[in-house]
Amino acid sequence: MKKTRICDLPDLFGAPFPRPILYCGQCGNEESAHRPDYFMLPEDRVLTCCGVPMRLVIKATVYEPYEKKAS
Repeated sequence: MKKTRICDLPDLFGAPFPRPILYCGQCGNEESAHRPDYFMLPEDRVLTCCGVPMRLVIKATVYEPYEKKAS
């Protein structure tokens, strides 16, 4: 898996949806992927959570019809 660094993040000001987020596959934590939010950190800093690199992803929500299961 590619390690996401500050320099990999986009500037999301005015960006269209869907916008990327940082995601932790261990705990499900979601964080901002807006590069200016991290202006105080070094550009080569790897973003981590739970001791593993966070992934730069697009979150997709799927709506499916509800079907009652037979009991």
